Amino acid sequence: IAITGTSHYGLLDSLSTIYSEFHHINFSNIRVYGSMAYAIGTTVSGFVIGWFGFTTSFGICFFLFIISSILYLTLGEVNNRAEEEKEKRSYKEVFTNEGFMLYFAFYFVLYGTMKTNQHLYGLLTEYRGLNSSQFGIIYTSFVLVEAITLVILDKFDKKLKYEHVLFWIALQSIAMYFVNGSSLPTMVLLIVGLVRGTSYAMLLHVNYKIVVKLVGVRNATIGILLLELAISIFVILGDSIGGYVIEHTTFREYYWILGVLQSLALIFYLIFVRKFIKKVDEARKEEMLGVENEKV
Repeated sequence: IAITGTSHYGLLDSLSTIYSEFHHINFSNIRVYGSMAYAIGTTVSGFVIGWFGFTTSFGICFFLFIISSILYLTLGEVNNRAEEEKEKRSYKEVFTNEGFMLYFAFYFVLYGTMKTNQHLYGLLTEYRGLNSSQFGIIYTSFVLVEAITLVILDKFDKKLKYEHVLFWIALQSIAMYFVNGSSLPTMVLLIVGLVRGTSYAMLLHVNYKIVVKLVGVRNATIGILLLELAISIFVILGDSIGGYVIEHTTFREYYWILGVLQSLALIFYLIFVRKFIKKVDEARKEEMLGVENEKV
């Protein structure tokens, strides 16, 4: 379940981003429906677990998982194969792209710590005395914040500077990790935890667009594939090591480790990666000016 489930979510987001690019649809407009469904699902599952137990909950999820997998088979081609054959993708071009590889290293820690925190956050809320139904409601609020943020980002995308967006994602995550590892009241922890929703939304909104600008549309699929593969590796290690740290020490040590890792990633971003993201912003600005000139 863990292997197929984890890869399923990564592949689905990747497919959605690629689909949105080839069909000229903003990814945020697609992803917001996923966030809304996630919010409903976490709320309902929390109550189902509380009333009937995990067995019933997993049974329902298994049934819905099969249905969704069958529906995927009905999707049309994501892109035009004839065009794809004309321009072959190149792994070499991606691996030798300095800007992408530096972004890859930053993303590996940035999103990796966010995913690990997400997977073990339920243990923290349980430790704080919350039951499964309460956790479902809390997690739903996080996802609703994500959905609302996606809508706002889509509306103001032209005014965004991606270099600032990445900076704020890292800064917000650092603050959240250190708060999670503190002895502050549970309510404070939960309020600050809402930041998780904005961080996820911002990264979902800008990530694929950054990859496209760094490696080009032709190699964007490879770029996303490598990022998802890296995150899967981080999650395997992060969840295993994180669980060990929590079991043998406390949540404080675990979240301090995440906070330090994210702080180092932010420093790395400011020194090495930010200049390439500035170029991405400049390219976006030129494109928007070109579109406006065409309309005139």
